Amino acid sequence: MRKLLAAAMVLLPLTSVAQMVKVTPVESERRIDITVDGKPFTSYMWPTTLEKPVLYPLTAPDGTIVTRGYPLKPQKNERTDHPHHAGLWFNYGNVNGFDFWNNSDAIKPEQKPKMGSVHHTKIVSTHSGQGKGDLTVESVWTNGAGQDVLRETTQYVFGVKNGVRYIDRIGKLTALEKITFN
Repeated sequence: MRKLLAAAMVLLPLTSVAQMVKVTPVESERRIDITVDGKPFTSYMWPTTLEKPVLYPLTAPDGTIVTRGYPLKPQKNERTDHPHHAGLWFNYGNVNGFDFWNNSDAIKPEQKPKMGSVHHTKIVSTHSGQGKGDLTVESVWTNGAGQDVLRETTQYVFGVKNGVRYIDRIGKLTALEKITFN
């Protein structure tokens, strides 16, 4: 009996109830909120002020926001360089000669034709659950000439295990024309 009690005392702290990860679309505000037990984790957002969808802000379990505010919500004494660095995102610098990386509202009008942008097109699916939730979305990569060159399907898995939050991103790019990544 003592051995059983000792084993229970050792193992009990190692077991925990999985936290609820909730994935909630708020399409009227162009975002999908992800929470862990009701507390903010991040949002997948596609604001009209950015040239790509992003995860923003990223929030640690203790409530600390680990992404900078600029350019979406500038903070006092924060650097205002690199306006294309908003939240967490994926794109590429040179696709068929178009720059998808550096594009932002700060680009001079004469440079815009050399830029590409990534546009959220639809929410494919959402799932909330104990320990993890997932979100699958589709986007299209459009070059500076207005031509769609890539279709992107992305699954995000938002999870929490032993108090540690994680994001897995699984992306699939489908060429809509011949593509060269330089």
